[in-house]
Amino acid sequence: MEISLASATYTPLAQPVKSSKQEKPQENQTPAVTATEKKEALKEHNSKESQALRSLQARDREVRAHEQAHLAVAGRYANSGVNLEYQRGADGQLYAVGGDVKIDISVVPGDPKATEQKAETIRRAALAPANPSPQDHKIASQAISIANGARAELLEQSLAFKKEQQEANSQSSKSDSSQSYQLNERLARSGAVSSNPTNAASHQQIDSYI
Repeated sequence: MEISLASATYTPLAQPVKSSKQEKPQENQTPAVTATEKKEALKEHNSKESQALRSLQARDREVRAHEQAHLAVAGRYANSGVNLEYQRGADGQLYAVGGDVKIDISVVPGDPKATEQKAETIRRAALAPANPSPQDHKIASQAISIANGARAELLEQSLAFKKEQQEANSQSSKSDSSQSYQLNERLARSGAVSSNPTNAASHQQIDSYI
């Protein structure tokens, strides 16, 4: 960036009076900017440029570190690499001033456990940078909501499974009671309580069968 230092223009207040006396032409009527003033102005200009450039360089480092932190934790859930927005500095170089990483936050169909694990990874990825942005916090909140929904679904499935197990155990218990009753009936009919060898053989056969 350059600036131009304009010098003031001298304007006479009235028409000069003619004189028969020859006057020597005046030279350098316009006040000149001194070398010291030029030097100070240039120094101030360069200082501002240097400060702006240092600010851009710091912003570039911050943006790149921020987005890389997202990408490193997101892993396979990142749909893209780091997308950066640039600004050209006074030195002609491009510096990153903004950026983003696209992350898949959809649920895993039919698998609440995998959905819960995925949502937790996304939450950590959103909050990975040293200074998460408002958008980062928004994504983290969405991930927490998804994880809570998945946990609720897991709990519902667990309760349904326990209920099925209880019903199956109840049916099994009833079946065992019925079989035990039938065995007792068979033993009674075969006279298992007698000492008759035939009855004893019959008893042994029933035991083997069961």
